Amino acid sequence: MSELFVHSLERYGEQSCLVIPDKRTISYSGLIQEADEIASRLRRPDGRRLLVFVEGRNTPASIWSYVGCLRAGHVVHLIDPDKQIENAELIEAYKPNILIRCGLDDSSIEPLHDCPLALHPDLAILLSTSGSTGSRKLVKLSAGNIQSNTESIIEYLHLQPEDRAITSLKFHYSYGMSIVNTHLAVGGSLVLTERSVQEPEFWQAFESCAPTNFNGVPYSFQLLDKLRIDLGKFDALRFVTQAGGRLSADLVRKFARRGKEHHWRFYVMYGQTEASPRMSYLPPEFTERYADHIGIAVPGGHFFILDDQKQLIEDDGREGELVYSGPNVMMGYAVSSEELATEENLSHLYTGDLAVKNREGLFRITGRTARFVKLFGMRINLDDIELYLNGLDAPACVVGDDHEIVLFSEQALPRNGICARLSEKYGLPLSTFRWKTIETFPRLANSKIDYAALKAFAWSDDCGLSARKTHPVRYFLKATAAEFWSILSDRGQSWFSVEQIFRVHFPARAISADESFISLGGDSLLYVEMSLCLEKYLGALPNDWHLRTVHELQARHVW
Repeated sequence: MSELFVHSLERYGEQSCLVIPDKRTISYSGLIQEADEIASRLRRPDGRRLLVFVEGRNTPASIWSYVGCLRAGHVVHLIDPDKQIENAELIEAYKPNILIRCGLDDSSIEPLHDCPLALHPDLAILLSTSGSTGSRKLVKLSAGNIQSNTESIIEYLHLQPEDRAITSLKFHYSYGMSIVNTHLAVGGSLVLTERSVQEPEFWQAFESCAPTNFNGVPYSFQLLDKLRIDLGKFDALRFVTQAGGRLSADLVRKFARRGKEHHWRFYVMYGQTEASPRMSYLPPEFTERYADHIGIAVPGGHFFILDDQKQLIEDDGREGELVYSGPNVMMGYAVSSEELATEENLSHLYTGDLAVKNREGLFRITGRTARFVKLFGMRINLDDIELYLNGLDAPACVVGDDHEIVLFSEQALPRNGICARLSEKYGLPLSTFRWKTIETFPRLANSKIDYAALKAFAWSDDCGLSARKTHPVRYFLKATAAEFWSILSDRGQSWFSVEQIFRVHFPARAISADESFISLGGDSLLYVEMSLCLEKYLGALPNDWHLRTVHELQARHVW
């Protein structure tokens, strides 16, 4: 395996590297100059390595700060600049030497302390395990992990120096980071924008800068379909990739067919941050026929399936846990600075997903073995939510699927306020969380919570059946309260104003008649949810609803 790609960027010289729409283009030479300036400012007389937290924005300053730290051999953790509370907790737990705050062209280096840290010699990058769940657990990735996965992705996507990506994903997200890595490694270019796909400015940049590829999570493609954005009109487009969760088979087929019509390839991919992050891709020739499959392992990787006894399953179509092996498997997890010096020597990654293999050798995910769900491209640990609720003095048992999270409690609690807290903490729409009161938690013979029974209750009308029979008055009061709160959540059956819909989705903001979805900072996580609620209240929505004010939308309501 060759050395980490950041050490060989000089060969691309004056080729275009970073494109800032309507402003300028930075060459590889310009990137290296800025990156090495960062490296020189971090240099210590004894040559020791530092732990550096870098704000992961889609800006030149973030890119060259990241590259500069890696070229100097420092360990980098890309942080979400919008998660100030979580970042403070991570700084307390990991004790980084440096925090780099990044604007568009400026990098502000903030020394936090100058004490030596014990850092494993192979450690290069730390990433969150779960997008934005607030967990302190970080994934430890070596330079070898990153380089091997970068080379694998380049190979199956057939990336070339002529390729250009637009930053449709956050840089601090492992998928977004891998797009940056692969394009820099081949001498390609990056169109840098912090606009989201529902904003006209994103597509103006797309049209003017002519990227050769588009990359998104499932909700990105739901937005494209809902907004009727035709990727076929962009002549430079060569391929499109999707990862970060399961996209419906119907939409996979739809985008695969559009790609075939307009001569671009559509790749469905599967991965986890623990694998740096890509583990598989579905070759485009199989996409329409096997739209619900994740495909084959990336070059250099290998999949196999184990039964409950950890024995190899060789029969096609038989379900078991999906296990991955390859040089991109992480060094292990860390929860504090003391664990940055260790390596677990992992030869395999137990994905926690159930899968089957078909006769073509393609793999398909059928379920999950652990208590994780994947919502809006983010992997959420249900046990983490329970711990958080306990800390709020709101004990609950939590179940979920890839559409919503259901919270069960044995006591009456201010559920709407708690759901709003969860919405803010996890960066998910308020409607993601639903609260149910239950008489007693179902338990197994060993006294542990019966989560299978709770899941059955969560999506049935049987929850609280014993309460209806034995405490009818209490149940009536609870049911009446639940109905009241359902009206105030976007899972309710009725709405009484556009302002109410906005207040539910932006609980921390003051809503005036002149505000719009965009002015309030709405993103792709909220777009689909709000559009469904507004359609329920208003009927047909204009394509530019997200740009219209509360007043303008309310005027469309027919009494």
